[in-house]
Amino acid sequence: FENGRTCDWISELAGTEPDPTAGDAIWPVVNGPDGGWGMTSNSRMEKSRLGIGTSKIDDPVYRGGNHKSLAFMLKSGSPAKLTVILKRNFWQTGQTEFRYEVVVPSIEGWSRITVSPGDFKDDKGNPLDNWEKLNRLSFIGEFPPDKPMAIGKVEWSD
Repeated sequence: FENGRTCDWISELAGTEPDPTAGDAIWPVVNGPDGGWGMTSNSRMEKSRLGIGTSKIDDPVYRGGNHKSLAFMLKSGSPAKLTVILKRNFWQTGQTEFRYEVVVPSIEGWSRITVSPGDFKDDKGNPLDNWEKLNRLSFIGEFPPDKPMAIGKVEWSD
């Protein structure tokens, strides 16, 4: 998201108790695509998982609206699995979670991944109809411990 800051992202893997091994940042910032920044896992907390999320998607400035797709940059040094999760009515009863699983080939450099609403399915197999009323966007990745995954440049696309 334009003018993004890493403080707009939270760890989706952190427990409720503080982790003294986490250091100053829950996840390290890496050199991202186009001179920007990207985020990767903190190997002191999770050696083979990445879990980041944001509620920024609920801010009127950053809502998906009528955009056709959601795009993000991905880097993975080996084949891996990435689940993109969108939540509607987060923080409320009746919350609905939509998931899209990306099978990631080995991507040494940054690669752009583009997804549309219909790519996401709820637990009954129903597709996401549009980007409206979404409150949370999360990326959960699994990869070999020596080949971390990174996410960067998340944006709406037409």
